[in-house]
Amino acid sequence: MRYDGSVSIRGIAVTLLVLVLTTTSARADEPAPTQTDFYTWQIMLVDAAAVGLFVGGFAWGKSADRGYERPLGGALIATAGVGLWLGGPYGVHRVHDHPDAVMSFVARLVLPLGAGAIAGTAIRTCECGEHDEVIALAMLTGAGVAVIYDWVWLARSEVPVPYVAPVSGGNVVGVVTRF
Repeated sequence: MRYDGSVSIRGIAVTLLVLVLTTTSARADEPAPTQTDFYTWQIMLVDAAAVGLFVGGFAWGKSADRGYERPLGGALIATAGVGLWLGGPYGVHRVHDHPDAVMSFVARLVLPLGAGAIAGTAIRTCECGEHDEVIALAMLTGAGVAVIYDWVWLARSEVPVPYVAPVSGGNVVGVVTRF
């Protein structure tokens, strides 16, 4: 066999067949690569605003230095703080398309109330006279656990990154992003 500069049809066909078989392998069926996006700081900002409203509502409602109380206004502001603490992180999770966004609301509602109910039933026979303080401490502990759960486990999402995917017609470069 001698090389005379001509290319055979069989050689081209074999080369194209090898290229097609290697580019349309199982790699085309793999999911697009993703990276983890942490947005804990956004949840922390909402929580800080909620705690600020809650504490500010109590401070404004009991203005002892002025000699008078505004219980209704302070209670409304404190209630707005509780509402923001319950629902604000849910909204942040929804903005990030988190599939378990409702778990934020459920954890922030159920854990404090459940801890308070357990503490209340546990000390109901106690004659120590500090029932309210124990229940409040249990509810604060439940709230703290809910916040840590939200910050550490829920405040992350998988976002796609730009990639090159082999397809049957050749390689295609695609940029995937979110608005």
